[in-house]
Amino acid sequence: MAEQAKPRFRFYYTLSATIMLVMVSLLVLWYGRLQYEDFRVYQQVLAKNSVDGVADEIGEFVRDLEQAVVLFIEDEYPLIKHLIAFPEDQEAIASLREELNTHFPNHFAFTIADASGVPLLGNYDLLVNERCETDIQDFVAHGLDYDVYIHPHPQVYHFDIMSPLRAQGGTLGGVFFVSFRTDVLSRLITNGEIHGHDLFLLRKDRPGLIEVASGGARIELKERDGEFFLSDAELGRLEHRAAVGGTRWELVDIPKAGFYPDYLARIVQQSLLIMLLFFAVGGVFLWYIRREEARRAASERALQSAKEHLQHSLDFSDVGMWELDLVTRRIRWSPRAGLIFGASAPVSWEAYLELVDPGDRERMQAAVDKCMRTGNPCQLEHRLVLRDGGRRWVEVSGNIEGDAGLLVGLVRDITERKRAEQDRLEAEKRQNAALVREVHHRLKNNLQGVIGLLNQYVGRYPQSEEVFDRAISQLHSVSLVYGIQCDGAVGEIALPALLRAICRSTSDMTGRQIALNMLDASLDTIVIIPDRAVPLALIMNELVFNAVKHSVRGAVSIELQYEHDCAIVSVRNARASFPLDFDFDQNRGLGTGLALIRSLLPKQGATLTFAADGADVVAQLQLSPPVTRIATGLSTNANADESGAEQLAEAAHPRC
Repeated sequence: MAEQAKPRFRFYYTLSATIMLVMVSLLVLWYGRLQYEDFRVYQQVLAKNSVDGVADEIGEFVRDLEQAVVLFIEDEYPLIKHLIAFPEDQEAIASLREELNTHFPNHFAFTIADASGVPLLGNYDLLVNERCETDIQDFVAHGLDYDVYIHPHPQVYHFDIMSPLRAQGGTLGGVFFVSFRTDVLSRLITNGEIHGHDLFLLRKDRPGLIEVASGGARIELKERDGEFFLSDAELGRLEHRAAVGGTRWELVDIPKAGFYPDYLARIVQQSLLIMLLFFAVGGVFLWYIRREEARRAASERALQSAKEHLQHSLDFSDVGMWELDLVTRRIRWSPRAGLIFGASAPVSWEAYLELVDPGDRERMQAAVDKCMRTGNPCQLEHRLVLRDGGRRWVEVSGNIEGDAGLLVGLVRDITERKRAEQDRLEAEKRQNAALVREVHHRLKNNLQGVIGLLNQYVGRYPQSEEVFDRAISQLHSVSLVYGIQCDGAVGEIALPALLRAICRSTSDMTGRQIALNMLDASLDTIVIIPDRAVPLALIMNELVFNAVKHSVRGAVSIELQYEHDCAIVSVRNARASFPLDFDFDQNRGLGTGLALIRSLLPKQGATLTFAADGADVVAQLQLSPPVTRIATGLSTNANADESGAEQLAEAAHPRC
């Protein structure tokens, strides 16, 4: 079979190459022909524009020259009139020649004729030849009408401009005649000539006679070797012609002899080069395709074999296979993978995403998109919510399979492993909580021991009772924090529970009544961040203790409210007043308690202000994140914290 396939492959290879060769050849020839035709059309447009433009410039130049001669006659009319009367006056002739040189540097000769066309000035230098004299007479005879053309002359070829001289009453008094060199005409032709083309100024009444070209008048065209007429071959290549108004000339454009054949030869060379390059690149490309096809076939066979071996291996494990077609978005599952989904496995990518837990869906899609974009393998764990209500944890891995447009991977049910991990984490969490509560319990007991020692010294040193009471009160507040945490609220402490415990402890110690007003039932959900609990307990204890100390009589009023994410503790000192130099922000007029409060106050999330309200002083402590936060589901713990705090407050005063 392999031996039979090789000749067949070679036949198709040869046939494909031959067809490609013919198609490319035809395409290149067609494109070359189009390119050549476009070039000819473009050159014809250029030739027309060139001929029309230069012909207009020459006609305009002749008309301007005629007008300039008329204006010159008007300016020099007294001198010209003098020469008509005295044609032998050489000084006047020299003066007029000097003026002509100034106004017309390119002029060749001049003369003045009478009304019959006979020259009056002596033609000593023979610049005005017989043809010029004949033209002057024809100018008069034909009603002052004259078409410009080139006059041959042994010295220089030239053309004539004639203008009538009017006598009094408007009658013809003579003719003013000026001849000009052809240099200006040659420059105009040179400026308008396009590459590969020649412009010729011809005589209309003598077909093919060259008057002027870019090289000068016909006598100056050395390359023509004395041939003044265009050849039949040149006339056959003529592209465009245009008459020059007011003259006997027409302007023609003739491409050079090899202009179009040379361009056609370049196109043929380029076409052959393109074909050779194409065949060279095509041959390499076809060889590469043949090699890659053989490699792909070998890879497919190896891959299919690997799949079969892998499937046999997976049949004996808890791992399943899946395959996603990136074009149709269809998914195929192996029998082992299909068992994860129960009754029916999803058949499309969209249906599979519907089963993915909403919390994991975006992460799953992002992982697949990254795998498709980068070609790198993807692996993640996510939750499934099955149609029967069951929930599963699965581990999915996958990768792009070559250029087949497939995403292939493995899937494994890890629900039991996740449950075991969760049980282990819960056990570790309970163990850690028990350890923390034990530490807090020991700290609380140690603080109670210190409080007991201080109570013994109060009786011995009655003069320092206030100092001992303040120290004991501060230790109470710290002990309350650890007492609450060791009684169940590990970590965060409910603000109302802590404030109630501080008020009860201070009231038991001082014997003063303290009224705590909770203005909002939802305040029980406000908790204090653990690392801020001790400083805030000391601050609130000092505020309550100062209120008891400085209030003249009656109950101390404390309010707790919540506004705009901020918990506000307001302590009212009845019938109290500020010291004269009191300034809490500037640390002036502060006693020991307020100085301690100022040093313990957190930089963020806590502010303390003092204000006079009639005869009372109100201290207001405002607490907000990051010092506090709202915790859901803490009402039960808060009550437990409060109960534990009250029990601690009762047990923490052996002196009372």
